[in-house]
Amino acid sequence: MKIEKVENVLAGRWHFVRITADNGLYGVGESGIWGYPEASERIVDAWASYLVGQDPLRIEHHWQYLYRNAHFMGSAVGGALGAIDIALWDLVGKHRQAPVYELLGGRVRDKVRCYLHVGGRTANDLAADAAKAVADGFTAVRFTPFRDDFPSMRYGGLLEEAIKRVGAVREAVGPDVDLCVEIHRRMSPMEAIGLSRELARFRPFFLEDPILPDSPRSMGEVQKAIEIPIATGERFTSIYQFRELLEAGGCRFVRPDVCIAGGISHCKKIAALAEAFHVAVIPHNPLAHLDRGLRPDRRLRAELRAPGVHGRERAAQARAGRRAAQARARLPARAGDARDRHRAELRRAGAHAVQAASARHPAPRGRVGRGPVSRS
Repeated sequence: MKIEKVENVLAGRWHFVRITADNGLYGVGESGIWGYPEASERIVDAWASYLVGQDPLRIEHHWQYLYRNAHFMGSAVGGALGAIDIALWDLVGKHRQAPVYELLGGRVRDKVRCYLHVGGRTANDLAADAAKAVADGFTAVRFTPFRDDFPSMRYGGLLEEAIKRVGAVREAVGPDVDLCVEIHRRMSPMEAIGLSRELARFRPFFLEDPILPDSPRSMGEVQKAIEIPIATGERFTSIYQFRELLEAGGCRFVRPDVCIAGGISHCKKIAALAEAFHVAVIPHNPLAHLDRGLRPDRRLRAELRAPGVHGRERAAQARAGRRAAQARARLPARAGDARDRHRAELRRAGAHAVQAASARHPAPRGRVGRGPVSRS
């Protein structure tokens, strides 16, 4: 079996890769770099001449060759590499007639805990949305503690608003629901430390991306100064960045994105590296659609022949996982009002939806089943 064709598919700001073998089998992957999809597309074009004619079963060899061949790195390269890696695993899973998780060591769990991202213009709206999620069975909710006009707010007012919003959610959901507070890299280290000390009374499960991820050392300084665990890593692309983050004590949860962090092959290594530091893994997945187990919309299905990523579909064997995949089956033409519809559909799917990617990337020993998986 040899690789016969490597194709790019750009759908809006999403970049997909389809790799076809000479026996007709094909796999589909995604780069996840929605900010600059054309950059990853050009990199895949440059790599196609190497891949055509190669044995698709030699995934690790191809990964290392492509990563090392030109000495340039970053998100565009990581996304292109991730798309190719995911597509190759998809193809190999079909060739072996086995889900990808069986090729990586076997299933670790039957279900994975998920959180739901909630929102609202006011603290009361936010609290009400969180209460709805809990009523639907979720045991963890994720939200930002800031108003839409936060860039124009003074520091003191920003803290007061964050305290009000997080406190309202805690009161609405009670003490047994975990709060995941998303900062979106919006604060300086000084501001993040001050905010965390104010929010500690509400016992958040984690503080996500409190500062820009450009300095693992700075993230480590923040983590050492606060009580709330930090979750970060969604913009990192290599095990070397994660190693520096972990050595700096920069987080208690790593959040590799399977697309931009080099695909399934590389994220499995990141999970193992985190395990050695007793750090848990909460995979990040909003950067891509295949990464979330979504089925392409009709326009994209026409391009990709409705492939369905083999390993992910087969990994979601549990009934709840199938319902969750069905709930996310439609991609909107516009993102405008799709968020509420998708969240409502996911809620109906139940709180115990299976995240296929997590079945492939075991959580660190001693943390299995304790941390939520992103579902936003």
